[in-house]
Amino acid sequence: MIGIGLRPVKIGFAQEEKELLLRSLYDYYDQIVSRLELACRPRCSACCTHNVTLTSAEAFYLLKGLRSKGRLDLIDRLKTAATRPRYRPAVTTNELAKICLRGEDPPAEGEHTPGACPFLEDDLCPVYEFRPFACRSFISKVPCPEQGEALIPPHLFTLNTALMQVLEYLDLGGLYGNMIDLILFLEAWENKKEETVPEELLSCHPVPEFAIPPEHDHIVRPAIGRLYRQEVSGKRFIDRLEEIEASLGEEPLSFLTQF
Repeated sequence: MIGIGLRPVKIGFAQEEKELLLRSLYDYYDQIVSRLELACRPRCSACCTHNVTLTSAEAFYLLKGLRSKGRLDLIDRLKTAATRPRYRPAVTTNELAKICLRGEDPPAEGEHTPGACPFLEDDLCPVYEFRPFACRSFISKVPCPEQGEALIPPHLFTLNTALMQVLEYLDLGGLYGNMIDLILFLEAWENKKEETVPEELLSCHPVPEFAIPPEHDHIVRPAIGRLYRQEVSGKRFIDRLEEIEASLGEEPLSFLTQF
């Protein structure tokens, strides 16, 4: 175990358990989105950029997908993309929530530079079913190229943020950062070519409190509650979540009992 900042990092810790929760959260969110009327269609790749962020649990799952599809050749594209400027977060989602709850100003963020996702092939994603939450949640009710930006219901944007907080929480002991940086590091780590965590990768943090404005609370908080009560291989989602936390020596977060 190593430390980044004030948080311990234990790469690969509880990987199978985290994948169970990750897939459960993905399925839960995909069911929500499937009920919406969206403009998103195959080959609508305006949102598919090299600025995607994810957790190490998501990156491990994506690497698993590359292997299962026999597409580890795509790693070479990441290496090429890594030579170009891209967005690198200054803080994690839960760190940002904590800063805002304190009434402090967040640090300056990195720039979202133009550039397509290196995985794209003919405007399609070859690892679509393994894509991270950032990709799943970038949806729009109008065509982005025509309107110049996405249109997402405000309460859904809040739910997306809350679920990103849960994703970070379930990957305690893991890392967060740009997809290119994180996948390349974990691929090298798995092959025992790299052990030192690059400074551009951040450690995952617990949820300080969910960033839910009052006007969305009646929609978003029950939605999180339904996720937490969802059964995952014979146990509730929240129980598995707390088991991961406890095995790292963390105290369960008391406010989560309200769910």
